[in-house]
Amino acid sequence: MNKQERIKIILGWTLFAVFIAFILQWSYAKAYDDAQRGSYIIRMCLGIAFGYILVRSNFGFAGPIKKLVYNGDGKQARAMILLMMLSTVIIGCFFFAQKSLDKQTGTAIGWGSILGGLMFGLGMMYAGGCASGTLTAVGTGVVTSVYVLFFFIMGANVGSVINTQITKNAEWWNWTTAEQSFYGNKFGSNGLIWAIVLNLTIFVVFLFIVKGVEIYRNKKGTFTVTNLPNDNKREEELQEKYFQMFSLRTYFYLFQKRWNWLTGALLLALVLAGCKLSGNMPGIIGGAGKLGEWLMYSLGWKDILKSGATTGFGKAQIHPLQDLAIIFNVAVFAGALFYQLTAGKMKFSNFKKWTWKEWVFLPMAGLGMGIGARLAGGCNVGAMWAGTSSLSAHGFMFTIFMIGGGVAGAMLLKKSKFICR
Repeated sequence: MNKQERIKIILGWTLFAVFIAFILQWSYAKAYDDAQRGSYIIRMCLGIAFGYILVRSNFGFAGPIKKLVYNGDGKQARAMILLMMLSTVIIGCFFFAQKSLDKQTGTAIGWGSILGGLMFGLGMMYAGGCASGTLTAVGTGVVTSVYVLFFFIMGANVGSVINTQITKNAEWWNWTTAEQSFYGNKFGSNGLIWAIVLNLTIFVVFLFIVKGVEIYRNKKGTFTVTNLPNDNKREEELQEKYFQMFSLRTYFYLFQKRWNWLTGALLLALVLAGCKLSGNMPGIIGGAGKLGEWLMYSLGWKDILKSGATTGFGKAQIHPLQDLAIIFNVAVFAGALFYQLTAGKMKFSNFKKWTWKEWVFLPMAGLGMGIGARLAGGCNVGAMWAGTSSLSAHGFMFTIFMIGGGVAGAMLLKKSKFICR
């Protein structure tokens, strides 16, 4: 371990200690009452775990689509589908524990699910990552993602205004109600079981599609295995004859060695279980939109908020860190940053190598993701992952069109040779 790496690791642990102290101080500040403190800490811990797992396992929601289009490699796509299947079973167990599902709702299906899904999928390809991927990329030092994140936040706010103005007076925008979107109670007395089976069957179909793509690309001779960042060389350097508890090798396995996609999928499923148990499902777009609303209100753009955005910042004068959705986003960023620093892998991408393409396409990508997620009523985390796992037809509608937009975006990127990160 060289001197620079040691400095990064010491800095990482120092920053983490400061961050934990800030969490404890804020949670017991006067801004929070006793009922809020527990939710605040739990939400923060789940967000940190989510960001940490995504980065350490190199797990992403945009990557599976890009790898299939570029290389024909479906390994990450299969890990993603496994996550969806595990999450369905976990959330299904929570539903079984409920006395009644009559009041359970999803998200209304409509044109927003289609248009928003396409915009989000196309945007995340050019942005170099989805909503959660953009947050974690900022935490790992990717400069382009900082640029994208700003426009994603602004797009979320613009999308909120557009969406509210359309749905206020247009009955044609939504085809179903939120209650009709949930299908866990639509199949009779054993409806929940059949709904879970239906979910799992759809995911199995996705598995066959991924395998079909791999076979087709292999026959065409365009199949290549994705090379992921690994620590094999570092692992060989730290070989020891006898096990030592306090050694560089032990530290390497505990805090540095990357996890594979399977490990990431299993741990993310546990994070979703924690979110469900806490009563707040994960999501990125909600916090991004509220942060954008707070920024606009702080800058004096109150008329924009009145035209469509729904927020309590204007009336209550609350701090953004009092909002659980924003807290989750901050924690996701912190989790990504924590891994990079404690693993000694923190480095910043080169801002000077940008061309006009980055200045033009990255803002469009961020705005597309933000507006698209608002129109659809969710992003890759809230609509795709949490939505499909919660037996919401809207989740599958969004996922299908997000994949469609992602495939189109990846194909355009491949032809144009535009490197988004």
